[in-house]
Amino acid sequence: MIGGLAVNAYVEPVVSLDLYIVVATNSIDELLQVAEKSFTTKKIEDSLNLKSPESDLRIQVQTDPCYQAFIIKAIIKNVMGYDMKVAAIEDILPGKFGHILTRKDERVNVKKIWQIFFFWLSRILICMTYFPIQLNQ
Repeated sequence: MIGGLAVNAYVEPVVSLDLYIVVATNSIDELLQVAEKSFTTKKIEDSLNLKSPESDLRIQVQTDPCYQAFIIKAIIKNVMGYDMKVAAIEDILPGKFGHILTRKDERVNVKKIWQIFFFWLSRILICMTYFPIQLNQ
């Protein structure tokens, strides 16, 4: 798990309707076959979107190869009552910005990038109060 819900593994939960996950590349086709039975699926550049008519939850499976390294370092954390594999804290922010800055979508603008930057910076600062990070490592 990456994104805003992954941050909830490190701080008090903030509810989000967006769930971003990374699946091993060799499992994506199998996931798609299973997901199509219960979800509306839509492939877009570097992701697979899943939506259930029974829920407001929006699931996005990141297929960009840059996220595969997150799987190796993921750790089990409790997120809203569920034990889940979550990206290491040092991967959450770069993962978010890497995705935004490499998008070819013309609608991404500097103001949006700064809004997201300050949102994530505030989350990381909160995390640092709970888990001090050695900056010299």
